[in-house]
Amino acid sequence: MPKRQLALVTLSIIISLIFMLFRSGVGGFLSAEMINRINAFLKRPKRVGHVECSVTIDDLISKSYYELFIKMCLPGHSLYRLLPPMRISKLG
Repeated sequence: MPKRQLALVTLSIIISLIFMLFRSGVGGFLSAEMINRINAFLKRPKRVGHVECSVTIDDLISKSYYELFIKMCLPGHSLYRLLPPMRISKLG
């Protein structure tokens, strides 16, 4: 496999593993130093000329929290009962 494709596969695997870690809700407990270290790690392949990675850890954390909230809004989710009742707002 050419180096560029191998680097892309490796980066994809690393990003998916990091994303799976933050799906568990751990992202809010990261320090600013740890976030900077992970972002630097994700930028490293670009610095050595392999693949450009435009994903940051903040993007992954935001996406995981958004997905969790969407799932919580479904009546079958275990946290659904903890949400306040829905309000219908009248515009205009």
